Amino acid sequence: MKHKQSTGTNPRRKTLRRQMIFWMVMVTVFPLFILIVGMFYFSYIPQLNSFLDFNSNLLNRHILIEQSSEARLLAKQIGDFMDEITTQGMVIGRTTLLPFLDATEKNRVLSGFLHSYPDIDYIVIRDLQDRVRSTGREEKTFSAQLQGILSDPILFQITLAGEMTFSEPFVLPELQELAMVITQPLLSETGSPMGAMFMQIDLKQVQEFTDEANRVNPGTIYVVDSEGKLVGHVDRVRVLKREDMSDLEIVKNYLIPRITAGSVPYKDKKGRQVQGAYSPVGDLNWGVVTERSQSAAFSPIHEMSAQAKDTMKRMFWATMIGVISAAILAISIGTLLAVRISSPIRTMADGAIKIAKGDFKRRFNVQGAAEIQQLAATLNHMSQAIEQYTNELSRHVRNLRELFKGSVESLTTAIDAKDPYTQGHSRRVTAISLLIGRKLNISENALEELEISAMMHDIGKIGVDDAILKKPGMVTEMEREALQMHPSLGASIMKPIPLLKNMIPGMLHHHERWDGSGYPDGLKGKDIPFYGRIIAVADVFDAMTSDRPYQESYTYEKARDKIYSGKGILYDPDVVDAFLDVFDEICRSVVKERKS
Repeated sequence: MKHKQSTGTNPRRKTLRRQMIFWMVMVTVFPLFILIVGMFYFSYIPQLNSFLDFNSNLLNRHILIEQSSEARLLAKQIGDFMDEITTQGMVIGRTTLLPFLDATEKNRVLSGFLHSYPDIDYIVIRDLQDRVRSTGREEKTFSAQLQGILSDPILFQITLAGEMTFSEPFVLPELQELAMVITQPLLSETGSPMGAMFMQIDLKQVQEFTDEANRVNPGTIYVVDSEGKLVGHVDRVRVLKREDMSDLEIVKNYLIPRITAGSVPYKDKKGRQVQGAYSPVGDLNWGVVTERSQSAAFSPIHEMSAQAKDTMKRMFWATMIGVISAAILAISIGTLLAVRISSPIRTMADGAIKIAKGDFKRRFNVQGAAEIQQLAATLNHMSQAIEQYTNELSRHVRNLRELFKGSVESLTTAIDAKDPYTQGHSRRVTAISLLIGRKLNISENALEELEISAMMHDIGKIGVDDAILKKPGMVTEMEREALQMHPSLGASIMKPIPLLKNMIPGMLHHHERWDGSGYPDGLKGKDIPFYGRIIAVADVFDAMTSDRPYQESYTYEKARDKIYSGKGILYDPDVVDAFLDVFDEICRSVVKERKS
């Protein structure tokens, strides 16, 4: 009886199990199959097609933007190069026309400027009385084009009216180099004409910019002048032949008329279909063209589309096979896959946020599918590249800052050398100013500005007659007035340099006094710029403790007491208090500077 019940029960259990399996399959696998098929045809495939279209358009725009950016970058490099030469040329040209500089000083200024800019072959300055001063490199040619421009009276009048002109580039046959002439007006502070400067420029730097751009560019970048002739190209022979590119559609229809149209298709010199972008170069009426063959430019789009369609087909069949073969384990496998997929993605997402906040040393070592590992490798490469770029950029910034500070220090040392009794004065004033500034808890950026301002505080003495600076006795009232012009002269000389905008007030007003008795503007109290108040105390202390032919130096203690007696009268009380707090350090610093 029991045996029959047992044997009768087993078939029913097996049948029930089969039915449960059947209905489980019908409830889970069949709806899942229908759902998958429906999602593929009505959701995944449309979304994938939309994704492909979006990314194709995005990549297309990226290529076009990249080309335009490459053209603009090279155009900006050339424009900045010309702006630097013309800006500094204006400063030097005006300096050479100052009436109180003798011929030797003017020649020294011109020679120094020529030495600083190896791209300049010749400099010619012509004043209103038709007096001409020139200098040039011995190995360079005084071109017939420069001579012709100098001889053109109409061009001279146009230049005096305030218009800068650029000649068309020309070849120097003897040197096999490309050059051009820049004609630049020299105007006074009030805008009245003082004369004109003519500079013959070697365009070798333009070719170097072009070569560098072509090294990192998958296509070709070249530079043309206003007539469509080559100024820079990877093939230098074509440049020296002054090959005419004006028959190209991009040059003829867009660049020369200066019509903005972004990136355009056209045929190159060999009749190949290319995609090109262009950018004008500042005021030169030149243009930069970057071109790539269309097949190479858009091949990533076609490859991505083909790969995506192939991936879509494989995904469909893989999903079908997976649904049929793994229906019973769908929940567990789904959960496992969800964990395996979401965990590394979450890890990379968290890491990407940290990279965005500046943690460029972040690296990813995740396990998962090849795509996940490829994504992790891509993020690692991106983080490493950003870190390297940031480090390189920081190094260049530091080098530029040190170069700038070194140049300023060299200039101030040369100015101090004009007066044997002030040798090292600017360096000592700078050291004292920095000690006071640190005591006042000013920022590192402000300390750097204070340092430059203090170094340059007497730079205007370049315009003061040496006979006055080196006079062994007391100066006359007229000579005193000439000496008191040096802050204004220094500010005027440095004004055209945008980098010195925040430093000039300290230079200009370091002889102002708290009660308004100083010069050049008679400012008082906190109307005096902050850097000027600090430099004033540092300058007075070093002057008091320095030997002069007409004045014996004070002891450090006596100079300190004199400054203290002027607190709130001649000097900013806060600055004086800071000076007194670091007095011992100042004494050690001054002794060290004077020994060196």
